[in-house]
Amino acid sequence: MRAEITEGTTQNTAVASVTTGISDGQKGIRRIELPISGLTCAKCVQAVEGALKSVRGVNRATINLADGRAFIEYDPAQTTLSALHEAIKVAGYRSESAKIRFRIEGITCASCVSKIESALHKTAGVLSASVSIGTEEAVVEYLPSATNLATVKAAVGSAGYKVVETAPVAGQDPLDRETEAREREYQQLMRKWWFGAAVGVFTMIMSYP
Repeated sequence: MRAEITEGTTQNTAVASVTTGISDGQKGIRRIELPISGLTCAKCVQAVEGALKSVRGVNRATINLADGRAFIEYDPAQTTLSALHEAIKVAGYRSESAKIRFRIEGITCASCVSKIESALHKTAGVLSASVSIGTEEAVVEYLPSATNLATVKAAVGSAGYKVVETAPVAGQDPLDRETEAREREYQQLMRKWWFGAAVGVFTMIMSYP
């Protein structure tokens, strides 16, 4: 099955399962197809359809029980892919997402963070994205059915930054990597604090007659 997001007059294939373009006669309307786990009966279908239709901006939502897929038409000016994903989850079902963490070269200020996060949020299939100055890392949650890791990283490149490709340390737990990243960020912040404190004390001493 193909996961389709419809917007624009030109069709461009981001990954094998995604097509982008404008839906016929409905300017700005997007159509997307999402896999849903846990569908077993007609009541499941009604629950998910009801949850999706209750989201503001959703024009149509139908579920194929046999294929376990949702077909949704929505206005991106009124809602987001993240809101649709959340509605499915609140109904008690899942549309599988993936989360990835990677380093980015060249992050120096809040403006860098804003540019990268904006580029990631505009990428079809991305549910959430956060960038840390301290660790120079991005954490991105996305739908594998609507995009892939290569497209996510390409979005960083389109913002003018470079993803640092690093091989994971063998046997290292993801939680350990997150703990180390937070520790690095904390140490950098503490170094900046001590530097600021030293400058402040020196300035105060020099200000006396």
